Amino acid sequence: MDISRFTDIHCRDQLMPFTLTRHTAEIRVGMFTIKEKWELALTLFPGIQLPESIPADIIPGHDFFALLNEKKWEEVIAETQLFRVLHHPWDITRYNDWSIRQDYLMAVKNRQTSPISSTVKITGLADLFLEKDVIAEHCYINTTGGPVYISSGAEI
Repeated sequence: MDISRFTDIHCRDQLMPFTLTRHTAEIRVGMFTIKEKWELALTLFPGIQLPESIPADIIPGHDFFALLNEKKWEEVIAETQLFRVLHHPWDITRYNDWSIRQDYLMAVKNRQTSPISSTVKITGLADLFLEKDVIAEHCYINTTGGPVYISSGAEI
């Protein structure tokens, strides 16, 4: 997705110093940058109709995209609990926990976790997802604080 599709004139100054070196849509909040969230959503929800210009300071969640797959932009943007808006630099950390949980739902959608070795001890009740080629043996994985996503090639 072309970065020019994102508008950040209205928020660029208030998000400095992060926006001095990158577009607002290139800010990472959670597992993905704002731009990467939109790109992933287009593959997971192929029926999404996007506006010509996307406000770059909107941090969309999984349910935002699911609803956008069914309704028009104007209807979905009115559902303010489905997204967050970056107003200040500290909002990046403020919304990080919410965003990680939302990104996790998108990252694992329609996918199966790799098998977990019997030598791995898991504490907590949150979700755990291992991509293929993860080597996890004789270790502890703590999911008490939220879901854990381990990328391909990781060795624990």
